[in-house]
Amino acid sequence: LGQTTVDGRTALLSYDQASVGGRSLTVLQYAIAAPAGRACYATLVTESGSTYEPAFSQLRPGIQVLPTSSH
Repeated sequence: LGQTTVDGRTALLSYDQASVGGRSLTVLQYAIAAPAGRACYATLVTESGSTYEPAFSQLRPGIQVLPTSSH
């Protein structure tokens, strides 16, 4: 668990490993502060734990939190 930023917003990055149905999974999740006191979550789950990080890091710059609209 660590603090970072995504799209200029404060975010937490969590990492976990679990065994589900006989498979070993690696889970990475960003919890990103969003407008109006909300949070935006971006999650990656993979069975290839040793190769997950470069792929997930490439996705990070593309994560954008859009402002909420008031209707």
